[in-house]
Amino acid sequence: MLVAVGLTTAVIVGVPVLLYAIDTVNAASEFELARTFAQEVQNATDRVDLGVVANVISNVYVPNGVTVTATGNTLAVSFQKSTQEPIVWTSSYAHNIVIVGAPISAETCNMEVRMTSGTIEIIFVPHP
Repeated sequence: MLVAVGLTTAVIVGVPVLLYAIDTVNAASEFELARTFAQEVQNATDRVDLGVVANVISNVYVPNGVTVTATGNTLAVSFQKSTQEPIVWTSSYAHNIVIVGAPISAETCNMEVRMTSGTIEIIFVPHP
């Protein structure tokens, strides 16, 4: 009987702790995906802004909770998971930025960053 009580206690305490740990690992993974996406967008934009390349085309995965916005010459990639405070990565560039087809949900997209008439265009085209 003592063994049964011990096992019951272990299950009652252990299962919620395990589920919390799994949720924490999942949140960390989503954060890493968002951070990687932000770095990809900012690195490509930086290369075009500095004139290192005329355009950059890449295949990117946009995780859930990520939004991409631009105001003037400032690019912002934000990540928000449910009710938590958003995490925002911002960068400013020498040229104004226009976002075309900003992703609205988790999806894989072709991303093109190019200079057009002195403006950086960041174009997202979802895979079919």
